[in-house]
Amino acid sequence: MKEDEIVKFLKENISPLTDDFFGTSYRASVYLKDGTFLSCVLFSSQEEKLTSDKTLDYKDIERIEECKNAFSLEILKQIKGETLMSWTGFVLKMKDGKCFNFGTTFSFYFFDFPEGYSSSDIAEVINHSYIDKNNEIQEYRKHSLRELYDIKIYHQINDYYICHLDKL
Repeated sequence: MKEDEIVKFLKENISPLTDDFFGTSYRASVYLKDGTFLSCVLFSSQEEKLTSDKTLDYKDIERIEECKNAFSLEILKQIKGETLMSWTGFVLKMKDGKCFNFGTTFSFYFFDFPEGYSSSDIAEVINHSYIDKNNEIQEYRKHSLRELYDIKIYHQINDYYICHLDKL
């Protein structure tokens, strides 16, 4: 794809994310010309901050699509602050009523999801909470952290690619 085509797709189909590190960026999935699928790609115009060894040249992109591992801006705005020092934990209730534990130490760009679910399945964010072994919603701050060792938590994905676009 040409850079203009990628920028057009991003601006027409993906909500921008703005932060202090990358400025305005867009999160998407891509297929490369060799057929490789990359589920998590962050597009940014901030070239000087692209220090990752996971950089992607836009000239290698064959097709781009929405990312199923990126929370919408609406969902991101519902996640409220740090739960514990260096940890933000929350429960996501899905449209089918099932609940899952999610958490991050810092990054909110991309998240792993339970099998068969994506960001479009989220119905509600329950902040500073987790689902215990009895499938009950608990508040982090009311319980010992030892209780959390055996629960499944879907974490942020740190293994994503960064693609610089001058025209973004």
